[in-house]
Amino acid sequence: MPATPSAPAQEQQIATDMQAARAAEYLLVIEEATVARHGSDADRARAQRRLRGELHRITRRDFFPPLQRETATQAVHALAAGATPFDMRGADLSHHGDDCTFETAGRCCSTARPPDPSSAGPVPPPDPYLRLICSSARAAPEHRDDRH
Repeated sequence: MPATPSAPAQEQQIATDMQAARAAEYLLVIEEATVARHGSDADRARAQRRLRGELHRITRRDFFPPLQRETATQAVHALAAGATPFDMRGADLSHHGDDCTFETAGRCCSTARPPDPSSAGPVPPPDPYLRLICSSARAAPEHRDDRH
């Protein structure tokens, strides 16, 4: 006969403990991905394969997903060659002061210098996803009072 919690408080405590255990595992993945970002392309590819496997193993046991789950997934995906990590701890394009990631990306892309004087406008980032974010950030009106 399987063990079952005897009270709602006990059930909540079990869920909280399981969520905390998975959060700790995701934090380790985030740390390893952050360190791997500074390696060569081959090192990043190896780390990405290994950490994808680790994410898969953690996710199989993740019945109460913590907030760290999405950050860990983004950190591992950012290891792809040419990818620019953003909106995660340790990334240049993230929350800075009162600015959200979207505002940081818009400012970063709008202040980039063109590679030669005959070209007009900022230099587009090499990462296609970041290019999309930057073009959206430049096109969006500023609504600093409408923060969520």
